[in-house]
Amino acid sequence: EEAAALIDPGPIKDVEMFYGVEGKRRAALYFLTLVSQNKTPQTLLLYSNEDLSWLSDNPEYFARWSALMFQVLKNGNRIKIIHTINRNFDEMLTGIRGWVPIYMTGSIEPYYCPKTRDGIFRRTLFIAPQTAAVTSSSVRDDIKNTANLLFTRQEAIHALQSEYQDYLALCRPLMRIFNPFNPGNYLETLAEFEAEKGDTILKTNSLSNITMPAELVSYQLEHLPNSAAESLIAYQQEKTSRFLALLKDHCFTEIITLPALETILQGRVVMGFSDMPNGTPVYYTPQEYKEHLKNVIKLLKTHKNYHVHLTSDNHLDGSMVYVKEGVGVLVGKTTSPSVVFAINESNMTAAFWEYMNIHLQKIAGDKSDRHATIARLESTAAQLKEAAKYRSR
Repeated sequence: EEAAALIDPGPIKDVEMFYGVEGKRRAALYFLTLVSQNKTPQTLLLYSNEDLSWLSDNPEYFARWSALMFQVLKNGNRIKIIHTINRNFDEMLTGIRGWVPIYMTGSIEPYYCPKTRDGIFRRTLFIAPQTAAVTSSSVRDDIKNTANLLFTRQEAIHALQSEYQDYLALCRPLMRIFNPFNPGNYLETLAEFEAEKGDTILKTNSLSNITMPAELVSYQLEHLPNSAAESLIAYQQEKTSRFLALLKDHCFTEIITLPALETILQGRVVMGFSDMPNGTPVYYTPQEYKEHLKNVIKLLKTHKNYHVHLTSDNHLDGSMVYVKEGVGVLVGKTTSPSVVFAINESNMTAAFWEYMNIHLQKIAGDKSDRHATIARLESTAAQLKEAAKYRSR
């Protein structure tokens, strides 16, 4: 896939010009190809508030662009990007679909500009300081007749880099980023987020920490140094009471993909974000997974505002999206090493809320029957219990 995405730009002049939508697409592919051919990792500087239809309207092109982008990141490059957060919802949703998988690499440093702009004159700057730069301008949404310029001359790249840095100086970080190598105050941030009141949607690959019964936490603590264990104890002591308080007046909806039974029995299901405190993931035993399932079933039976949708859809596979209406969103990579992005910018929060509701409507359909969900969870728990009996003989 990656090899197929590469194109041969041939000899590049100091300045190459490409016109219109197809020109913009070609310039972007040339830019990423040149970066991928440079063996020295660098930090790319990206910004565009131009219309995004050039990227999203053609699925074949988008797949090619994505493959090249992943190749660039795989080569050790990083990205500093200034997002435009005052786009309309359709554009925001397109951006989320395109960027969430790339964010999961942990190689992105995102910013946004809080200053008001009129959106009439629009600008694109794609800069690889050691390699090339692409720039273009347009008026409102009209990108049909724009000139897209690809520069390889170092003086031109340096001038555009200075322009980018001047704009970056007006910007703020769009999100806080946590990972096992820089966990910071992740648990405190998570606790603050969960204490806020609001309807919530949580998509995870398996079962979430918020529904984990307290007795399972002790197993996690055995694998942690004292300082990390103390933070986890403090978080867990308040977690359940916050959750139950939220359920009194607000809906909490989980979208869960259950792992294969054999995966659970082999002890290969990781506890969500268990590697965050010290870099070492913790795995469920089949008994522990069964206990967690039983707690989810109990919550479904006793709290009408708690909802679970089971899905085999691998949409956003390997990631978590945890959004609270009007409050913020946590986006995370669930495979080790974990990465969590905490966002509370209002436009991004609204876009993620809309995005997850659309996703929820697609997977719910006729499968939203609470009794059917409980029956399936009970069946899985029973299978685990029976398998444990069989293995103990």
